[in-house]
Amino acid sequence: MIKKISALLILCFVVLNFFIKCSKKTSSEPEDNIVLLEEIDDVLPNPFKGFAPWIGDENPIYETKLQQATFAWSDLEPRKGVYNWARLEKDWGNIAMTGKRVGFRIAAAIPGSGEKHTPQWLIDQGVRMRPYSIDGEQGLAPDWDDPKFLAAHHDFIMALGARYDNDPRVAWIDIGSYGFWGEWHVWLNDSLAATQATKQAILEDYFTAFPTKAKVIAFDDDFATKYVTDRGCGIRNDCLGTTESNDWYLESLNRIDPTMNDRVWKTAIITGEFCGSNQGAKISLIRNVVCCDN
Repeated sequence: MIKKISALLILCFVVLNFFIKCSKKTSSEPEDNIVLLEEIDDVLPNPFKGFAPWIGDENPIYETKLQQATFAWSDLEPRKGVYNWARLEKDWGNIAMTGKRVGFRIAAAIPGSGEKHTPQWLIDQGVRMRPYSIDGEQGLAPDWDDPKFLAAHHDFIMALGARYDNDPRVAWIDIGSYGFWGEWHVWLNDSLAATQATKQAILEDYFTAFPTKAKVIAFDDDFATKYVTDRGCGIRNDCLGTTESNDWYLESLNRIDPTMNDRVWKTAIITGEFCGSNQGAKISLIRNVVCCDN
C-alpha cells in the first residue's frame, strides 16, 4: 500500500469560462452568437482532476498535473527540531516549468518497509513502541496517547505548516500521522487504537498548521471523517476499484451522514487510490470497461 496510483477529483476548483451576457438586441447586433467547438483527440489537461502518480514518476499515457506520496516522520525530522525538507521535496521537479503540484501525507507507522517511522530520538525519550501484525507484516507503532508523542507531533506539524501552508507547489495535504500508513486505522490491531481526545489533538494540529491549504482524510475512522468534513475538508477513499471496497466506503460515510458523499464533493476534495497498486488500477479499469460495454 506504499506506492499507489491515486485518482484525485477536485470539483470545487473547476472553473467554467463561458459567460453569456443577456441584453436587449438592437438592429445592428447579430441574431445569434455561435461558438464552434473543435474536436480534439488528445487528453485535455486539467490541473485538479485525474491520476496523481507517485512523486517523481511519469504517467506513460498522458501528462499529469498532480503527484503525491507518503513520507515517514523519521525521515523528515531525524533529530529533534532538525528538519530534512530536502527529503520531502526530492523529485518534485521544477513545478514552475511543469505545472505539476504535489500532495503528501505523513506517517509514523508504515507496514511492509521493515523500518521504524517514528523518530528514534522520540523513542529514546521513552515513547513506547508497540508491536503489530498486518497482512503478514510485522512492525512497531508508537503509543499515540503518550503526551511526549503528542507534544513532539505538534511541534513537527507546526514546522511543516510554517514551510508549506502558503507554498504554491503544494496542492493539498493528506491529514495523516495516525494509524497504519497515516490512514487513520489500525486494522486487525484494535488494541493500538488511540483515544478520541488524542485523535482530536492530532487533527487540530493539522487545522492549526494548514489553515489555508486544501485537506483530505482517509475515511477509515468515523470520528475523524466527521470532524474533518464538518470543517469543510475532503475525504480519501483508500481502496477504489471493486464493488466490495466501494460499498465499504459508502457504508462508512452513510453511517455518519447519509448525505455526506453527495454533499462533500461540492465544496471539497474527494480523492482515492486503487486497490492493488498499478495492477489493481489496470484490473479495475478493465472491469469498468467490460461493465459499461455490456
